[in-house]
Amino acid sequence: MPARVTQGIQITASPEGARQFLDSLLEHKSVEWNGKTWVKQRGSVTLATLAALSVTRFPEGGPEDGTPSFVMLLGMGKTNAMFDRFFDLPAQTTTDLDDFYTLAEIFLHALQAWLHGEGIAQYQKWLDGQKRTPIPREMDQATFIEARRLGQGYSDGPTGQNWEASNNENELIHYLPNESLQLKVVPSGVLNWLGQPATVESIKAELQQAGVPAVLALHSVLHLIIENERVYVELDDLIRSLGWKPRSVAERGKMRSKVWRWLVLFQSSTLVGCRPGTYKDPMTRQIIDLTMDGPLIAITGRERAAQQAFDDSAPPIAVELVAGSWVSNFRNNRKVLSYYGDIRRLGRIQAGKPSGTWAQSIGLALHQRWREGATRSSHKTVGQDNHLTACRDKPFTRYELLTLFRPVPSVEDVLSGSNPVRAQTYWTEAIKLLKNEGVIGHYCELEKLPDVRQGWHDTWLNQPLDIRPTQESAKTQARLARTAERAKRRGRPPKKITS
Repeated sequence: MPARVTQGIQITASPEGARQFLDSLLEHKSVEWNGKTWVKQRGSVTLATLAALSVTRFPEGGPEDGTPSFVMLLGMGKTNAMFDRFFDLPAQTTTDLDDFYTLAEIFLHALQAWLHGEGIAQYQKWLDGQKRTPIPREMDQATFIEARRLGQGYSDGPTGQNWEASNNENELIHYLPNESLQLKVVPSGVLNWLGQPATVESIKAELQQAGVPAVLALHSVLHLIIENERVYVELDDLIRSLGWKPRSVAERGKMRSKVWRWLVLFQSSTLVGCRPGTYKDPMTRQIIDLTMDGPLIAITGRERAAQQAFDDSAPPIAVELVAGSWVSNFRNNRKVLSYYGDIRRLGRIQAGKPSGTWAQSIGLALHQRWREGATRSSHKTVGQDNHLTACRDKPFTRYELLTLFRPVPSVEDVLSGSNPVRAQTYWTEAIKLLKNEGVIGHYCELEKLPDVRQGWHDTWLNQPLDIRPTQESAKTQARLARTAERAKRRGRPPKKITS
């Protein structure tokens, strides 16, 4: 296995060759070894250099007992990331070769012990991580109608509101007035992955565990499958994307189970029908058929830990996901697959208290309505700094924002409870949380409420509110409004010229 220094010195796979390799890396900035270039970082000898020393121990690529050598690991590439992850060995700054060789000897003994212990399994996990889909720092909320319908159904799950069994009672249907898309959840064989029978009662039990947190998870997954044709993601990564921070192994296990059950629920959910309106292909100008009958998300694989071999109901450690055929067809058409806002901002809001859950519910509704009304909004500069703001064509109400994606407890339950004033407290705290996370840029109550102790519920729920996004989001709305106006102009007949 010859290696070559950038200066042209030939290095062979021998004890002397290893010493030449190290000498050359100390002298030069980089060395080519096994078809890869190893670079000296910050004047130190890196862990990749230590890996090259294994040639003095395992010249044929591995000892007689079959333990992989550093040379074999080098051939897989990206060893620095692996060693930095599994060994607490900082980069060394010594330039004394005798000290360096002593350190390398210790390191090789540590490696051999690691390989005989947990090393192989951890190394395989590291390799699997190279195909893992990264979780971006910002993730879009999907605001297209099909995603909204799923979110409405899942948020109604804990109370069962608007959910009914079909006439033959073999599926659950989410009914909303004036909706052209029908949401169905059909019991299927995937429920076996949860250790549940494929029955309507099993589906009801899964929906009761959904709610607003499941809607946040839905948008995280939709972002990944729209941006990537195939997604390989660990459940722990999805947990982090939701802003959850487990404090124990047992708590992490419960979170994994919850996310896994939601993924199975997503695959079991079918949308049937066609959204209202007419959409044209931007290239051909032909009308697009948006009729759908299927799920938005599909599970195509799952990776299970070795100890789960005899427990099929245990959550996997990672899953492979793809978009349903309908989403896949329109992946590159963001006019069809519209989006708005950053779902991870909402995930950072702690939902342990009702005010946190309400904040997430309100944030989801604001993103949805801001995007739906973006083409009708007006825009102006205000303040001493002349910052841009977006004004909605009509004000919001609390009822609208708290019933689009119902939180638990719902506003109706709080107002009908023993202490309805708590609803005002939850609302005020929720608005503060959304301002702190940069979701809301402006909030104003347009009408003063009457100072009464009784009979204020309906007036409070329907009080008109002026709620605007931050300046960054207002720029997005302004761009969408300009695009819509240009499209209208293109569709208008030319003006007649009169003499």
